Parts: sequence; structure tokens; C-alpha cells
Amino acid sequence: MGCGAGKYKRHSDGFSDDNLVVEESKGVLAKLGRALHFTGHEHQDPFADGVPHGIVFCSATRPDWGRTDYFVFEQIEENGDEFEGSDPNFNRPSTVQSSRSGASVDTTSTRKTTYGPEKGGRFFSKRQECLGTWRISGNVLSLVWPFTNKTDTVIAVKSPRTWVNQQTSLTVTVLEPKEQNPDWFTPSHVADKFQSETVSSKAFECPVCYFELFKFPSGVIRQYSRRCCGHYFHKDCAQYLLRATQGSGQAASCPLCGVSFCEVKAMPDLARDPRDWFAVCDVDFGGELDIYEVVEALGCVLPVNRHKLEKNVKAHWHEWDPDGDGTITLQEFITPQRGLKDWIVSHLSLLISDEAQKPNMVPSIDRNPREWFHYWDRDGSGGLEKDEVIRALIRTFCRDENGRPHLPAAHDMREIAECLWLSLNYKPFDAVSFEEFVRPYGLMDQFLHNQTHCAYFGLDCEMIAR
Repeated sequence: MGCGAGKYKRHSDGFSDDNLVVEESKGVLAKLGRALHFTGHEHQDPFADGVPHGIVFCSATRPDWGRTDYFVFEQIEENGDEFEGSDPNFNRPSTVQSSRSGASVDTTSTRKTTYGPEKGGRFFSKRQECLGTWRISGNVLSLVWPFTNKTDTVIAVKSPRTWVNQQTSLTVTVLEPKEQNPDWFTPSHVADKFQSETVSSKAFECPVCYFELFKFPSGVIRQYSRRCCGHYFHKDCAQYLLRATQGSGQAASCPLCGVSFCEVKAMPDLARDPRDWFAVCDVDFGGELDIYEVVEALGCVLPVNRHKLEKNVKAHWHEWDPDGDGTITLQEFITPQRGLKDWIVSHLSLLISDEAQKPNMVPSIDRNPREWFHYWDRDGSGGLEKDEVIRALIRTFCRDENGRPHLPAAHDMREIAECLWLSLNYKPFDAVSFEEFVRPYGLMDQFLHNQTHCAYFGLDCEMIAR
């Protein structure tokens, strides 16, 4: 969450004061990049003639930066072109065409970007003198820095004009336009918690292994005995993240929001220790639980459908919140018969989803790659993003002979999939179309080749051990 810009460095291979990476681009960002670049003590005001249409200008501060940075955000339209304010002399390549999802497809590589259906595009950092990519989902703004592919996240807590990372104190403030944000740079809502739909959150899955949270003991991550984010994990998966960074000099971080953590707290049993359960679920330490905190906590321990759970919790909320303040206190939570805790225990059959218990037959990736691809394309976008690819590979291959999830295999598969994604030069927000996925030496080829070698050498080692 705070490791992106803070550790960014200039590279000697074409990235220096005299050869900015923005010089290779065209459009509004390139113009602003050149205008904001210092030559000696001269400084050109990029907004002397007014703010160009189609951009958002922000200030950015963080205590360890030493000075204020300035970001210029530019939207990418649904057909992949730069926004209306771009350089009119820029010749758009003929290899870009619209896909059925509204996102763009480069027909030379058939790699689909995800800027269309999402709010996203590129941003220029004056302090770092580089171009990165950004995306807004829910109340979360994610910034991906070039070269490192590290991500900083900030949330719209009280206003769509100010985005804050409460752990690193990174603050992004909209300066232009002055009155209000354009629609493409406006969060769907403002909230004091990270609220963004992710690949794992749709079905209450662990964001590390992508298996349902209720299937293994779950937990939360903490920094110095204090819970540091609102996400839930399998306890073993969170501890795997801690082990993966040991000796690296880097802190373990949440794969969704990027906050650093140093310990894992197991989820208490709701029936046996309701007070401790309440305290762990109270993400903001306010002494109260809101609907969001209750839904996420219940989805962590029960085999439930998200829509069904949200519908029932909202329908009965007035029963547990008699004063109507929108939250429930510990007393309202544990009140006998009328409290939320007793209601949950007595209505488990109403909440539990039959679908969560049914195993699904997954198509074979090598015999029916198209069926396999579309099976995991849950949103029907025609492409798979990085997290969707990792989830698909884990849930396809990381099970034991009885079909039960195998967490150590899932952790290994996650590392393999992330390495393959980077080795093929995909970016964090890219999505691959089916044609790109199955091309020679593409993602499927590389993965199956890796699996064949792993299976062969694994068998060989077993034979030697015998």
C-alpha cells in the first residue's frame, strides 16, 4: 500500500532527467510531462491557458516524500483511445478494435485492456517523472507505478475530492477541475473503509488461495496488535504471506489493499466467544458494527451467498438496531433472543446457500481450453484479468485426490501464475482474451509446459526417495 512510489527509482536504461519516459508518449499527459519538467530553475505553467478537457490534476503528499507531488490523471475511453483532450495530431493505431465487453483489443497481440468497463487510465507523476496506470473501483483508487508494478491504494473517506491511505498517510487531493470531479474520476460512494468488489470478495473467498473462507480456519491481519484492514483470510494463507517475506527486508502486505502487517489473529468462535468475535469484526475500533462489517464477518465463517446474506441482514437490521443509528453496539449484539448473535445462530438454515456446498465440474484446460476459459470468465467480459487467471488455475489444479482444496499447492500455484504473468509482460490491470491466452508460447502454453516439467521432476524425486 505504501511501497509503490516510496521506493521508485530512476533507471539508467532510457529513464533519466534528459530522457523522460513521458517523452515517448503523445497526448495530454506527454504535454503536461514536458511542461512540468524542470530545466535549471525554469518552470512552465502547464495550466497557463486553462485546464485541458479530459484530465484531473491532483496534489499528492506523504510524510516520507519530503515534498508535494502532483498527479495528472487521464481517462482512456471505452474504445481504448485517449480522452477528448488528447493531442489531435496523434495517429491512433488501426490495430485497436472494440471487443464485446466494450474494452479494447489490440489485434496484433489480442491483449484486452480493462479501461473500458472500469474507471481507469494513465497518470503522470511530476515527482517521479513517469507514467503509471490507475483504476477506481468502489471507493478505492489504485495507482500502479511503472517498472516496479507496485501499487498504492487510497480511499475516498469523506469526499470524492480527497483520497487517503490511513496507514501511510498518502493523501491525493483533486485541484482541477475546481468544482467537482468528472464522472470518470468519481467513486461510486464514500466510506471510511476499503469497499471495492474484488475477484475474491464476490463469493467470500480468501484473497490468497481463492477458496471459500468457511472451508478453513480464518483470521485477520494486524500490525502491532491492531487490526489494519477489513479483509479476511484463511489463517494459513495469511501466515504464508508472512513467511514469504521473511529475510527480504520487506513487510508482508494485504494483496487487496496493500497494508503492511506483522501478525495474524484467528477468528474467535461466534457462539462460544461473542464478545471477542465482535471486537475482531470492529474494523475501525469504533465500538460498533455497521452492515458492511457484519456482512463481511458472517461471509467469512458461513457458506452463504453474498446477495442472500446482504438481503437478510438489511431486512432485519432494524430489529438489532432499535435506536436506528445505523450501527449495533456490543449490548445490542449479545442481547438474548433479540440480538444479532442469537438471530444468526437460530437462522443458519436460512442463510446457508446450497450452491456453496455443490462441487462444480471444471472443463479440462488442455482438452477444452475455450470452455475452460469461458467457465472462469464469470463476468462475461471476454477476458481474464490477473486475479481471475490465478483463481482459475488454483481452483482447477490445487485439490487433493478427494477434491478438497490443498492450500500449500495453492500457494505454489499463486507464485507460478504471478511469475508467468510478469514474464509475458502483462501489467496488473491487463486482461487477456481467449486468442491471447491460447496463442503459441502464450499463457496457456507456458503454464502447461511448466506443469509438465513439475510433474516429471516431482515423480523423479519420489522415485529417488524410494
